[in-house]
Amino acid sequence: MYKLIIFILSSPMLGLFIYTFFNPKKSFLLGRKWMFDYDVDEDDVSDAVAIYNKIFSVVGSIIIIIAILRS
Repeated sequence: MYKLIIFILSSPMLGLFIYTFFNPKKSFLLGRKWMFDYDVDEDDVSDAVAIYNKIFSVVGSIIIIIAILRS
């Protein structure tokens, strides 16, 4: 029962991590476009940030999957 509740509560975050892995430059700007005065493109985000986002999404996904399996 607890496994199902944890899965339901953590599935949106897992979906966000999957989206971040496949679209690292778009996900970096998710919710941050309002901070810039000019129109921000995906090209304005550096490759280092894209790599950091991919690594973060893989590590986060692994942690969530382990938490689901251990509960």
